[in-house]
Amino acid sequence: MELLLEHCCPEVQVVGTAQNIQDARDLINTKRPNLLFLDVELTHTTGFDLLKITGQKDFVVIFVTAHDRHAIPAIKADALDFLLKPVETSDLIIAVEKAKERLNEKVLISEQNASGVGTPHRLEVPTRHGMRFIDYQHIEHIEADGNYSTLFLGQQKAIVVSRQLGSFEATLPEKEFLRIHKSYIINLNHMVAFERLDGGIVEMTSGKRLEVSKKYKPDLLEAIKAHSLRL
Repeated sequence: MELLLEHCCPEVQVVGTAQNIQDARDLINTKRPNLLFLDVELTHTTGFDLLKITGQKDFVVIFVTAHDRHAIPAIKADALDFLLKPVETSDLIIAVEKAKERLNEKVLISEQNASGVGTPHRLEVPTRHGMRFIDYQHIEHIEADGNYSTLFLGQQKAIVVSRQLGSFEATLPEKEFLRIHKSYIINLNHMVAFERLDGGIVEMTSGKRLEVSKKYKPDLLEAIKAHSLRL
C-alpha cells in the first residue's frame, strides 16, 4: 500500500503503520491521521475491533481486504470505501479522491461552526448534469442504501445520491439533524412524535415511522430536551 500510494497518490503522507490494533490505537492517538487504510483480518482480531476501541473517529476509513464478504460490515462501520486485494491503482485513486472530498467537508463545517457565521442553509447535491441545491428545511430525513443515500423531501419526493450516510452526518448542522439509527438521519424539525418502545420510534411529518436504535436513543432524548419538544 505504501508503494502504491507513493506511486499513485504522492499527496498522501504515510505517518505510520501497525501490525496489531494496540499499536494502531497508539499511533492514531499520537499521529492523529486524517485517513486510515485498514485491513479486516488481523492476528486474533479484526479491523472492526480497532474502530470499536478508538471510539469517536476524526479520521476517514478505507478498508483493504482480500475477502469481499466483509463489504457489508465495512459499510455498516461507515467506511468511506472498500478496496479488494490486489488493489487496482484506479480504485485507489478514486478512493483517495473521495477521502479528500470528505475531509474538506469536515474542515469547512468545523471552520463555520468555530466562526459562527457563514453557515450554509442549503445542501449541495451532485446530479448527472451538475448540482442541485436543497434547503435544509425541505429535508425530512435521509436513509442509507449501501454506498448511496436517499433524501426524502416534502410531498413524498425522494432523491438518490451517491454519498454514504456518514458524509451527511459530518456536514449537516447538528442542531437540526440527528442520526437515530445506522440507516437514518432525521431533521428534528420534521419529527412530530416519539414512542418509547425499545430503542424507540419517531414519526415524521410525512407520516413515516422510523426505528431508533438503542445506541442513538440517548442522543435523541437529549435533542428533544434541548429543543423543548413535548412528544
